[in-house]
Amino acid sequence: MAVKNSYTLNMVQFLCGLGPRKGLALIKILKQTNQRLENRTQLMTLCHLGPKVFINCSGFIKIDTSSLGDSTEAYVEVLDGSRVHPETYEWARKMAIDAMEYDDKESNPAGALEEILESPERPQDLDLDAFAVGLERQGFGNKSITLYDIRSELNSLYKDFRIPYRSANSEELFDMLTKETPESFYVGKMVLATVAGISHRKPQGEQLDQANPVRNDETGNWQCPFCLTDDFPELSEVWNNFDAGACPGQATGVKLRLDNGLSGFIHIKKLSD
Repeated sequence: MAVKNSYTLNMVQFLCGLGPRKGLALIKILKQTNQRLENRTQLMTLCHLGPKVFINCSGFIKIDTSSLGDSTEAYVEVLDGSRVHPETYEWARKMAIDAMEYDDKESNPAGALEEILESPERPQDLDLDAFAVGLERQGFGNKSITLYDIRSELNSLYKDFRIPYRSANSEELFDMLTKETPESFYVGKMVLATVAGISHRKPQGEQLDQANPVRNDETGNWQCPFCLTDDFPELSEVWNNFDAGACPGQATGVKLRLDNGLSGFIHIKKLSD
């Protein structure tokens, strides 16, 4: 697919075990020979990948075996179109033969695999734990997880085992963004907050016309009726303050910042004395 579509060429370098240099070399050989991979073995015979590189990358290269059909004389390995690694093909074949209950005389691994793919419920009855014990005795180590992975793959090739995507609702989104949970942050919880500033509402035209500055008899200064600044020596300075747009207006509440980064606001009616 990468050779056929130029826009996917750069994806090859991200295959496990390749990288930019080996990925480019692989594509170059396939283009020069004008061939497509018919089986994973050709990665070594045709593309000249070394044994270590082959082991690392072959399990991540999918051969579209279903489209080969009669167009090739080469042996079509069904497992080349799966996520089963070539190192474990023998175990997958053994599973298929045991699941189909073939006798030793009529043992046909390729046929068994094709039948298994058509009836994926058959391998479910296999005792994989006993199989794993047998492999461990032969010196392969504990391969229990690998065997279960092979069975899952035979059950459905390239099945996506992730749960279907679901959009977060508003509550879940809130918890994700704040790193809070319904147990740690909820309506009614007492929280500490830092005052970030005081919000004001600027007086509008009619309010300015009807403004009534008050004079403090003790100090002799005039007080703005909106922002309550009380250090104007002359009444005219209060009006000049309005005209210059310097009066911030009446305080409407307190702006806050919570410890978790959220901003908050307490309206003046909600403030304690």
